[in-house]
Amino acid sequence: MVRGIEMNDKNKNVDNGASDQIEELDSVNTDEELLDQTSEIDELKKLADENWEKVLRLQAELEILGNEP
Repeated sequence: MVRGIEMNDKNKNVDNGASDQIEELDSVNTDEELLDQTSEIDELKKLADENWEKVLRLQAELEILGNEP
């Protein structure tokens, strides 16, 4: 069993036991999860860009309609 030692604010040794280390390992993303997240982020960016283009088009149409007599 591997144990790590951390220093707390009072400069006393605090045992960072195996259960803490397992929890840390569980929170680390795998390469596959990172690829999935990257793909999802890219898709969301694309959707945001498309929506922004729609907003700009609608604003332009509103300006045109507002300037008509």
